[in-house]
Amino acid sequence: MKSDAQLQKDVMEELKWEPRVTASEIGVSTANGVVTLNGTLPTYAEKWAAERAAQRVAGVKAIAEEIQIKPIGLHAKTDAEIAAIAAASLNAHVWVPADLQATVQNGWITLVGAVSWEFQQRAAMDSVRFLAGVKGVSNNITLKPTAQPSAVKDDDQEGAVAARRDRRRECERGSRWRQSDAVRQRSVVGRERRGRVGRLERPGCQHCAERH
Repeated sequence: MKSDAQLQKDVMEELKWEPRVTASEIGVSTANGVVTLNGTLPTYAEKWAAERAAQRVAGVKAIAEEIQIKPIGLHAKTDAEIAAIAAASLNAHVWVPADLQATVQNGWITLVGAVSWEFQQRAAMDSVRFLAGVKGVSNNITLKPTAQPSAVKDDDQEGAVAARRDRRRECERGSRWRQSDAVRQRSVVGRERRGRVGRLERPGCQHCAERH
């Protein structure tokens, strides 16, 4: 098990190797496997990248995020500007349903709506978390699968029952056909035997087993 000093060193090294992060602007402290990140960054995207970098370090049990976002220069946007950019970004993403909405308060975006798949949730989050002026993103999107697991299971069971029923019918038809064929063969053999008595044997018809 790593000591707090070793864990702190490893996290700081990981931040230095993360090209999306300004490591010199982030402070790192550790206690019993819990890592605290603090400092001030210009974008939420950089804060998000710093958190992901810390999560990759072996021995990290939890992360306390105390980084402040203070957009400056081109990154500074009003809530109205952020809302407009977020709406355009959501509409432009091919995996994001059209009925999702984004609300913005003090630079913090909250996503609301419903989707059928988890990848649509992730797509919506990714489409807004890297925008200029954003200080944070809350995911209030509801996941409502279109196909319930129980329904899928019932459909599978019904399909299996139908398949067994079809196989049974095929077997029954095959059995009746074999029985009929056996009866026809016995009838032909009987006629052939009777036909040989008292007369010369004549060639058989090429289409059936009877003698004409």
